Amino acid sequence: MAFPKKKKKYRSPIEGPLRRLPGQSVREEWNRLFDDKVMGYLLVPLLAWLLAIWQWIYWWTGSKPSPGFTTVLAGIVTIYCAYRIWRIYPEFKNLNLGEKGERRVSEVLRTLRHRDYVTFDDFLLEGVNVDHVVVGPGGVFAVETKTFSTFGNVSAGIDGSGVLQLGGNPAFKDPLKQARASAAMVSAELKRWMRYGIFCFGLNVALVCQ
Repeated sequence: MAFPKKKKKYRSPIEGPLRRLPGQSVREEWNRLFDDKVMGYLLVPLLAWLLAIWQWIYWWTGSKPSPGFTTVLAGIVTIYCAYRIWRIYPEFKNLNLGEKGERRVSEVLRTLRHRDYVTFDDFLLEGVNVDHVVVGPGGVFAVETKTFSTFGNVSAGIDGSGVLQLGGNPAFKDPLKQARASAAMVSAELKRWMRYGIFCFGLNVALVCQ
């Protein structure tokens, strides 16, 4: 008895995970925030207005149902949902700003390629993302990016005690803490794969967007 040959599925000649993009974790968090906290507030007013339109159709055709109540209900629901979205908006603004900063820093780091440096963006380790990892003749560097939106001429920098200064005022108690933690994770991952310890430097980059 002859059996039909099973068709072979074409597979991509390039296998393995794709390289992550700068700010990809921020974009994923943006999408999660939108799906979890915004989508419902957009759908509920839409359903309320559909119900109100349905009642108006009844009224125009001379049927008994009155559209007044459903219209008021739709208005109240819309105002409430708009308020909730307005409260969530700052989170989206911060995520957009963070993604913009990471992409900008990634562009700057890529200019080091002519010096034999290789950059990796949005490096995931133990469920935590490292914004950038730079590998080259000078060593291995874990880079964390902080982006701020300000008005006027505001300078950003790190003073001698390691405190991030934004316009002359401290922005964080310890801005290098996250960078050091990221460097430690990268060092541990390299040791796990290469079987010997490699020290990784932790760097913090602050961007000020006008």
